[in-house]
Amino acid sequence: AGLAEGRKGVRNVLARLQRAGARVLARDGEAIRLADGVSVDAIAFKNTADRVLTDGGRDGAAQGARFALARYRGEFLPDDRYCDWADGMRQRLRRRYVALLDLLATDALRRGEPLEAVTLLEMAIETDPDDDARYVQAADLLVDLGRRGRAAAMLERARATLREFGLEPGRTWSQVQGRLAQPDATSARPAEAPSVPRRRGPVPSRR
Repeated sequence: AGLAEGRKGVRNVLARLQRAGARVLARDGEAIRLADGVSVDAIAFKNTADRVLTDGGRDGAAQGARFALARYRGEFLPDDRYCDWADGMRQRLRRRYVALLDLLATDALRRGEPLEAVTLLEMAIETDPDDDARYVQAADLLVDLGRRGRAAAMLERARATLREFGLEPGRTWSQVQGRLAQPDATSARPAEAPSVPRRRGPVPSRR
């Protein structure tokens, strides 16, 4: 619509909202803002997550991460999944959600709770399935726990993820695979585990 027609349409929508008692939006000069007292779950989650992740090493970071995750309501505007204007916010919220899960997984390991860490890594994998490193880390922890079947499945998923980008598993993957193949799967791990080869460039869209 042209500018004049668009302004008229917006004013009509705001008037209808007010008549319906839905004080969600308000005019602010030439702009539109959220009405006083209105909050948006996505913005509340983003702001809380940013505070936690900016100072993730402080005491209470894990508690802050749990508080932030409690505000996460899932994918941003799932009915507008293929609208470019919504995609940027959707990706930003997704990255923060995964980063909070990583923070909590690290905290679980620090507290000696590897099974909890595996659960958190699996939650991150569901949201960010293209990061092969989490599969390998989870598989390594599952070997420690004697969960050989789940560990093998994780390693296979890591290899499949790498193949999507034309890569082969690296030393870390091979070391975990070697531990899994040993009769005693809980035998001592190597002193140092180099990183899995990582992709270069942006992750391709799965749309």
